[in-house]
Amino acid sequence: MRKPGNPCLVVAGWCSVSIAALHVAIILGGGDWYRFVGAGKNMAAMAENGSWIPMGLTLTIILIFLMFGLYAFSGAGYVRSLPFTKAALVVTSCVYLTRGIGSIPVIVFVEHPYLADMTTRIVFVFVSSVLSLIIGVLYGIGTLALWANGAGGKGP
Repeated sequence: MRKPGNPCLVVAGWCSVSIAALHVAIILGGGDWYRFVGAGKNMAAMAENGSWIPMGLTLTIILIFLMFGLYAFSGAGYVRSLPFTKAALVVTSCVYLTRGIGSIPVIVFVEHPYLADMTTRIVFVFVSSVLSLIIGVLYGIGTLALWANGAGGKGP
């Protein structure tokens, strides 16, 4: 393992882990929490009725964010080098940046009942979009630094 560094990836990794923890809280909070984060009325109703689907989907999201964090920590040198670290970090950067840049235009310009519900919570959408954009930039800067140093995981 190389010497730990890359503060952008460390901060980005902790952001991803924090988002995973928030999703744990959503499962524990039930229907009201699903509504608050914009999961939709159907997901909230299923959670309140004891369906396993909201929990299963949310657990999948938790695992994805934990993987994002793990790859950030790998790129920063705090855990062993994982396969395809650089590629995974590029993908993660793109996911966050797409969420940050694309959410508001999609909500404003695409007609869909789910998106119409999101327009009523535009402050939440705006704040979460800005946070996603910041996290995406952190992943991007950290990944560029990793690439410039020639360090990081196996693969592209």
